[in-house]
Amino acid sequence: MKRIMIPTLAMIPTLALFGAACASGGGSGSTSGSRYVITGEQIAEAAVSDALEAVERLRPDWLRSRGAGGSIQAYRDGFRLGSVEALRSIGAEQIRSIRFINARDATTRWGTDHGAGAIEVVTR
Repeated sequence: MKRIMIPTLAMIPTLALFGAACASGGGSGSTSGSRYVITGEQIAEAAVSDALEAVERLRPDWLRSRGAGGSIQAYRDGFRLGSVEALRSIGAEQIRSIRFINARDATTRWGTDHGAGAIEVVTR
């Protein structure tokens, strides 16, 4: 006699919903449609001249003050540039992506003095 697993079949929609929720979790690691990433395509569409202008136009909230945590640090391909003003030195045509890294993750990656987070530009 063959048993049909009705409770198992009933769980399929629940598992599918759970899987979809996990896949779209976002966070700072997500690259597609993320509020933490600006893609090269978005920069081209915005017709900006440099990395700072791209951030100012596409994700201005990245630049807002975050209390007494210091200032946001700027990086290019993992190397520290200094303040966000240094992003003006990176031409839009050179940019593959720009990512905001929260204070906790930036401190873990680069050490202290990242209480306001960091903006990292990845170039072509």
